[in-house]
Amino acid sequence: MQDSTTLIITISIGIILFFILRGVNLWYWRINDLIKNQEENNNLLEKIFIQLGGNFNEQEQKNIDLSNQNKEDTVKINKLLNNLKNDEVIIRIKASNQIEKIKKTDWEDIIKIGNQEKFDLLS
Repeated sequence: MQDSTTLIITISIGIILFFILRGVNLWYWRINDLIKNQEENNNLLEKIFIQLGGNFNEQEQKNIDLSNQNKEDTVKINKLLNNLKNDEVIIRIKASNQIEKIKKTDWEDIIKIGNQEKFDLLS
């Protein structure tokens, strides 16, 4: 009887110490700060992804038809071509079908990252 009571008390003290020391350990190794920074990075990456025309719903991305280039797109491309500098290119963001002018170095970065399938290079 006394052995089982001692065992229960020892296990209870062990569990309590685990939870107390766990918080100290997380604080000491700054794991909570690392998690907070990682969540902030994820939020920023989501914003960048959306700004680049990304969409979290893959089914909607598959339904966009890029083969039909309408007259408005042709006019917009021609306007951009008239103002195009030597270090710039014109791209189409596949997810949103937007046409934009970006720097060649940015396009090279997109290729390095491996995201060129999300864009069409128009010039």
